[in-house]
Amino acid sequence: ADDHVIADSSAAVIYAYQRIGEDSMPHASLTVEQFAAHIAELKRGNYVVMPLAQVIAEMRAGHTLPHKTVVITFDGAYKSTFDKALPLLDEAKYPY
Repeated sequence: ADDHVIADSSAAVIYAYQRIGEDSMPHASLTVEQFAAHIAELKRGNYVVMPLAQVIAEMRAGHTLPHKTVVITFDGAYKSTFDKALPLLDEAKYPY
């Protein structure tokens, strides 16, 4: 049996983070180290990180998406996102 997964060129993985580095909210927060590891894995794995609006526009136009397309989003407007996550994303040159 063929155990290879066929890549879907009309799909993207969307990561929805909430809080980053808020020790008082461990059930809703990644540590800064964990988030940095996620970013490093995206780089190492040659993922294509695109803004959500662009992915939606490409899909509506019927265009195919690059292999390994990923979107990074944040649920809520938490200060930890601004203070801790955005510098890492800016450094990686990833849209969010």
